[in-house]
Amino acid sequence: MNKIRVDNMRDYPIGIMLQNGMSYNIRPRGFLMLSREDIEWVASIAPRLFDQERQLRISDRELAVNLGFIDKPESKPFDDTEIRRGLSLSVRKMEEWLNGIAEPYLVDAIYEVAKTIDLPVSKIKVLQEKMPNKEFIAD
Repeated sequence: MNKIRVDNMRDYPIGIMLQNGMSYNIRPRGFLMLSREDIEWVASIAPRLFDQERQLRISDRELAVNLGFIDKPESKPFDDTEIRRGLSLSVRKMEEWLNGIAEPYLVDAIYEVAKTIDLPVSKIKVLQEKMPNKEFIAD
């Protein structure tokens, strides 16, 4: 039975349960080797875990396309590089990009990356509007 690598793209653990009742925790930035049937099962009960690779990424690109989680095999996952690219846009385009992101785990990922970058005040204001409960400037 061929095993396929499933990567956790986030900085928090993600728990999954297989059809046989076994449950696994995929550590932050870690991976788990699963069979195609196990991936299809998890995808059927929790499709948002794999959607556009925002949380979990399947190494078998053809399988990811066939399951409908990505549009084409060479598409890039939503990772720190994508977040940095979004934060480097102009203020107006960055605001549009942020408005298209509603999932709390993605907003948290953007916050974590934004804290590590020296951003201008105009971009910090946009981020503060999107995340009013987060602190961007330390006293």
